[in-house]
Amino acid sequence: GVSYGTAIGQQYAERYPHRVRAMTLDSNMDHSLDTWTYQKTETIAVEESYGQFADWCARTASCALHGRDAR
Repeated sequence: GVSYGTAIGQQYAERYPHRVRAMTLDSNMDHSLDTWTYQKTETIAVEESYGQFADWCARTASCALHGRDAR
């Protein structure tokens, strides 16, 4: 997933570049999107991923939820 902490790190580096020599940010948020668009995009992605997981469980006997309605 992505972390809102990366947005804070990006803002800090932009505001105080003289205080930042190096910074590693992992799982960056797309800070070019407004909050609503970002949340909508992430929600759709999570729904699609979970749907793929549920489909996999339905056809894979080793899935702990196999035989159950994972949706």
